[in-house]
Amino acid sequence: MDDYKCAVILENGNIEKFGDSRSDEIHAICLLENGRRLHPNNNYFKMLNENHLFSTIAYYFTEANDITFINVTSYRKEELRKYGRRGIFFLPSVITKEQIESLKVFAEDIKDFDIELKSDFSIVDGILEYKTIRPSESEVKVDLVTLIKRNCLVNDSNYKR
Repeated sequence: MDDYKCAVILENGNIEKFGDSRSDEIHAICLLENGRRLHPNNNYFKMLNENHLFSTIAYYFTEANDITFINVTSYRKEELRKYGRRGIFFLPSVITKEQIESLKVFAEDIKDFDIELKSDFSIVDGILEYKTIRPSESEVKVDLVTLIKRNCLVNDSNYKR
C-alpha cells in the first residue's frame, strides 16, 4: 500500500488517493483541499475549515455519494507495533456498481488494516451521529466488500446486499 492519508472512491468508481500518511498535515486539511478540488460546486467544502473534525468533513463526501477511507495509522514504532495499521471508512447511503468493483481492488490494498465502518449518518442538535461497525470485533469474519454491501444500498439490480 502507498502511504496515503486519505482515499475517496467516487460515484463513478475512480479512486483518488491523497496526502502522505507520515506527514504532520492533519486529516482535515487533506480532506478539505481535495473535497474542494473534487467537488468545486459543493458549498459545504467551501464553508468548512481545518478546525472541523475529519469525521465531519468525511460526512460531506458521503453526501456527495463518495466512499471515504481515512488512514489513521500511527507510525510511531511503539504504537505501530501495538495497534498495527488502522483505517476508517465513511459510507454513503447508496453505493454504485462501479464503487463495488473499485472496492474489490482497494480492499487488497488495505488487507492488513484493522478497519472501522461509519454509516447511517444524521446530524442531531448540530452533532454528527453515525453507526460504527468494527469487523475485527465480529464473531463472523466476512470480506470487506460484503460487509460494506450489507451496510449500504447498492444502486444496481445485479448486486444483492
